[in-house]
This record gives sequence, C-alpha cells and structure tokens, in this order.
Amino acid sequence: MKQNCPNELDWLAFCYAAGEFDAAEAEAFEARLAEEQPAREALARAVELTQTVAAAEAQCGDFVVPAARAKTDWNSRLSWMAIGGLASLLLALLWSGVVGPTVRTTQQRLLAKSQQNLASAWSQTRLEIREAGLWTPAGSNDDEELAPMMSDDMDSDAPSWMTAAVFSLPRADASAPATERLEN
Repeated sequence: MKQNCPNELDWLAFCYAAGEFDAAEAEAFEARLAEEQPAREALARAVELTQTVAAAEAQCGDFVVPAARAKTDWNSRLSWMAIGGLASLLLALLWSGVVGPTVRTTQQRLLAKSQQNLASAWSQTRLEIREAGLWTPAGSNDDEELAPMMSDDMDSDAPSWMTAAVFSLPRADASAPATERLEN
C-alpha cells in the first residue's frame, strides 16, 4: 500500500491503529515496528491522536449547549431605544447650531484672533524699529519732510489698519487727537 503523503510513516501508523490494513499489510507493518524506532514513534503519535479525538467526542455534550432563545425584556429594549433617540436628538441639535458654536461664530472667532495676532505683530515690529533708531516719532521736525512724499495714491493703496497704526503714534502736542483713522 503506497500513499502519496508527505510523511508516509505517520499515515501507515494511523491506518494500522485504525485497523484498516488486511492481514498481510498488518504483518509487514508489525515487522517494521519491531526493527525501526521511527515507526514505533509514529504509531505512538497515531494512538495519542485517536485517544484525543475520542476524549473530545465523549465530552462534546458537556461543552456544547443548545442555543435557546432568551426572553427579551421589553424594558431593556425600550431603554436602548430611548438612549438611541436621545443621542440622535443631541446630534441633530449640535448639527443645527442651536447648542454649541456654529460655523459662523467659529469663523468670526478665528478672524478676530488672526486680526489680533496681526495687530500685535505690527505693534511689536514698530517697537523694534523705534528701538533701533530707524523710526521718527510723529510731530517732530521731519513731518514737513515726509509730507511731500505722501500722496493720495499711497493712502488708497495701504489698508486702513496699516495707516491707522502709522498715524497713531503719540504727538508732541497733547491737545491733538491721539489717533487718526483713514478708510480705504
């Protein structure tokens, strides 16, 4: 009996343990068992495997419990449905903007924050330029020299926040207004 399996000796030992050999094949395998240790080890593995399968079949009734329909409690069903309904209501309220920030208010906050950061950076830059000695304070004698350089084209090109920052420097005259606002 020739089998095409990777480990032919294990297959022969399994067939011998299962009693599938006729008398001539059984005698040939027993002669091999008497002479070869690997044949005896293969038979031991086959017997161990069959005993494990038999033990599993014997205990099968203890481990397998037939599925029984559990009575569903309507109170638990209703509570889960209520939780789901409340969650979807909360999600709808958040989505509509009734509760929590809306997209518009969030965008307005971001815009205000960016404008605040820009004004802060402009103020810091102005202080650094003044400390470096590159800034001439308003109201000094250089105002007459700067007046011809400023034209109407410059006022229309510069944004109002920039011109407001330039013209908001303290003047030498305390009675004069501290800031002048120019619009684009």
